[in-house]
Parts: sequence; structure tokens; C-alpha cells
Amino acid sequence: VSFSNVNNANPLITSTTPGTYTVGFLDNTCQYPQLAEIIFPIRPSVFNDTTVCNLTFNVDTSKINIHGNGTWSSFAGGPVVVYGPNSSQNATTFTFPESGNYLLTLTDDICNNSDAVTITVYEQPKVFAPDFGCYMNTDQVYATSFAGGTWTLQHPNGAILDDTVFTNGPTNSYPHPVVQDPGNYIISYTDNQCNITVSDTIYFPPYLFTE
Repeated sequence: VSFSNVNNANPLITSTTPGTYTVGFLDNTCQYPQLAEIIFPIRPSVFNDTTVCNLTFNVDTSKINIHGNGTWSSFAGGPVVVYGPNSSQNATTFTFPESGNYLLTLTDDICNNSDAVTITVYEQPKVFAPDFGCYMNTDQVYATSFAGGTWTLQHPNGAILDDTVFTNGPTNSYPHPVVQDPGNYIISYTDNQCNITVSDTIYFPPYLFTE
């Protein structure tokens, strides 16, 4: 530590390194020492920016360094982040309402110092498909994905059909598949960011005809 003026009864004491220090003052008359302990807390530090493919993030608390207690917070007015079991530095999970970029800040309760981390959240894709596709096609299939993705369609015999089976293309959120044979087809969607695949089944009944 250093003193702005060692002869001043109220000096400015500066430390370049966090820690606990004992300082003393010795009066000029009686040479009687007075000791005091001063704690210079470390500034909070958290983990590096990260990307998650889920709406829940598990916190590695071993990578958080803070003196005393602290509180997590997110951008005021933004989507609400839920901290579990609470918003203290001991929070073990962050739950996000939707995909997006979240700036989260951990602020210590002693000096109001803080450190921040950006977590990019990609919600897992969802596929919506009808149970039946009449007339060998359906325009009611669609997917939700933050970063886009690609469709595949599996024939009842197990073969993966060519991309031309999708009228609107295999990367369109509304692909509009058209098939030639009746049966149960597995339609799948793989998102671009997290490479997560979700699937559903569509039954295309045969055409009715009379003789």
C-alpha cells in the first residue's frame, strides 16, 4: 500500500493489489501505535461470454470470483431472466424467456463493482405438422428457429427423399412437402446454429377411387 502523505492524520491509502492490510499510525508525542485493518476487495469476475442451445443455462460457480456477496441483474426493461434459486452470486441456473443476446451483470454488495457476461441463447427448434396430409401434400407444416434450418422427409420405406419434395425449398420455414406414395412420413428439421434435429410424423392417405 502507499500513502498520499505519511505525516497526515487522514491520508489517502492506495493499494494496487486486493487483499487485507494492516496499517499503523504512530503519534509523534508518545510514540503510541494505533493499528487498523483495511480490506481492498477484489473486483468481481465472471465466466467468458458463451452460447447456449437451450433456454436454461447451468452456471459454473467455480469460475465466479467475488469478495462477499453479489447480485445478478439483466438489462432494465428487457426480457425477464429468472435466476435459480435466487439472484445472488450463488445462482446455479439462468432461465431465459426466448432466444436472444442477454447481458448479465454481477455486482458486489460492498463496493458496487461489477463484471458482465453476454450469453447468446438459441431456443431449440420446434416443428408443427398436421396428423394427415390429404391429396399427397400439406402446406400446414412449419418450424420455429432463431437461426434457420433445413428440412428432410423420410419415405415410409426409410429412404430420405430428394430436396425437390419441398415445394418452397428445404430451408423455408414453410416447406410444403408433396409426395407420390401414401403412408407415414417422418419430417425432420435441423437448425443451423445448434445442429439440433426435431421430427414429427405425417400420414398421407391414399387417393380414394371407384371402379
